[in-house]
Amino acid sequence: MDNLNRNMYKIFAFLCILLLLAVFIVFMFPIYWIATTSVKDRADLFANPPNIFPVSFTLNNFAAVFGVSTDTAVATVIPGDGIMRFFTNSVIVTSISCAIALVIGTFGAYGLVRVDMPAKRKKNISFFILSTRMLPPISAAVPLFLIFNELRLVNTHVGLIIAHTVLNLAFVVWMMQGFLKDIPSEIHDAASVDGCGPLSGFLRVVLPLAAPGLVVTVIFISIFSWNEFALTLVLSGEGTRTIPVFIASMWTSVQAVWGEMAAAAFVATLPVLILAIVVQKNLIRGLTFGAIK
Repeated sequence: MDNLNRNMYKIFAFLCILLLLAVFIVFMFPIYWIATTSVKDRADLFANPPNIFPVSFTLNNFAAVFGVSTDTAVATVIPGDGIMRFFTNSVIVTSISCAIALVIGTFGAYGLVRVDMPAKRKKNISFFILSTRMLPPISAAVPLFLIFNELRLVNTHVGLIIAHTVLNLAFVVWMMQGFLKDIPSEIHDAASVDGCGPLSGFLRVVLPLAAPGLVVTVIFISIFSWNEFALTLVLSGEGTRTIPVFIASMWTSVQAVWGEMAAAAFVATLPVLILAIVVQKNLIRGLTFGAIK
């Protein structure tokens, strides 16, 4: 009987591994396809049937994306300075908007957790804040454009930063509220006994304990802001376009430069992957934060 149970366990474990491997392949195949497409030449790109493994290898697509190629076929869709201007715009908008949203949202979440008010009122406020995140960004694009146009914030980094901050703020409050609730109230009381006021107790005691939650929240809102397309398309201009808008602009009615688009998409994916790898340990701690008391 023990041998039968052991064999059944081995079969179950083997099937689980196969299932996980299949899920891994499904999720990683788009990244693999982008990476291989970015190094294919034009003949290999339009091969029929498509080549899963690249027959040729070229860096001309990356050269065109970075503006060092002499290919006149892509000159109409890729500016002379290449992707770096749009990459810089994405870094500026994402980093500043995420920092502002994280500060304001964390304080808002702490207030909802610690302020003494009826539970039903807290629940209603939390739901109202979360409901703003349920709104599709494209539905707010036209009103925001009209408001920002009157304030002369269209085609400015400030306007994009404000829009991305508003977009991520509700998510920060919702995420951090869950993490801050898992911190025992005795820690807040101990900080008060040691002479810490509400602000100093939050900054010196509570915030370090919630650091894993901050890391998880930063990862999510950075991805949201980095990939945001609809609002950025409406509110940006030639000088403030970010990478997603730049990649979309490479698909025109005249031609679609698939190799260059794949190279630009590969470059756009690298910062998110590097960020996730760097904070991997804290990310895992944040995802399991509060699971074990």
